[in-house]
Amino acid sequence: MKKPNYSLRCDLHLGVDGEIIQWHPEKSSGLVKVAQLDEPIIFHLHDVENPQISPQVGEKITIQAAYDANRLRWTATQITSEQRQQQMQQQKIKKPAFLWQGVLFGLVATAVWLLVLAMTERWFIIPTIFMSVISFALFAIDKYKARHQQWRIAESSLHLMDLLGGWCGGLLAMTALRHKIHKKSFLVIFTITVITHIAVICILHRMGIFQYLIQLVQQAA
Repeated sequence: MKKPNYSLRCDLHLGVDGEIIQWHPEKSSGLVKVAQLDEPIIFHLHDVENPQISPQVGEKITIQAAYDANRLRWTATQITSEQRQQQMQQQKIKKPAFLWQGVLFGLVATAVWLLVLAMTERWFIIPTIFMSVISFALFAIDKYKARHQQWRIAESSLHLMDLLGGWCGGLLAMTALRHKIHKKSFLVIFTITVITHIAVICILHRMGIFQYLIQLVQQAA
């Protein structure tokens, strides 16, 4: 690939008209064709303005892109269209209400779970809060990396942290940061991890495992 000149870099940086020629929902990525380049430009769902509208093959868009000198390819930094901008303006009125509803749901769910722990295993509140803080931080870091096209945190790592007890922080992060809430496969696995975690805690409490461990620690001390 021939190294792009300064003028071409500026044009793509400011934005040029293009058309989506490929879209793979399972990979959340696709290709855009522009007149200024022979090769298509790769883009991901997080590059698309108003991603609630699924990209469609043949959709006319405006794309901003940057040249990656290491990989010798163009990558999209933003994709928009007049239709997407109009719907974004309409959604701005509804967005604050939706955001606060999501945050409120996350807070209520967290409060209920901590109340349950306080009524059963009070000592378990501390590690739950600790793991939740770590989970929230990982979601926030992954959100930042997604926006800046950096190497992402594996979804398996996020799910593992939620399974180990950090799902409260994960839920708050998803609702407050609006991260991963549009990916159905992630939400399904997240729900399974939450149910699994709560079920395991309830079973262990029912079997008296926690009380037995506490007694062993007290005897050892």
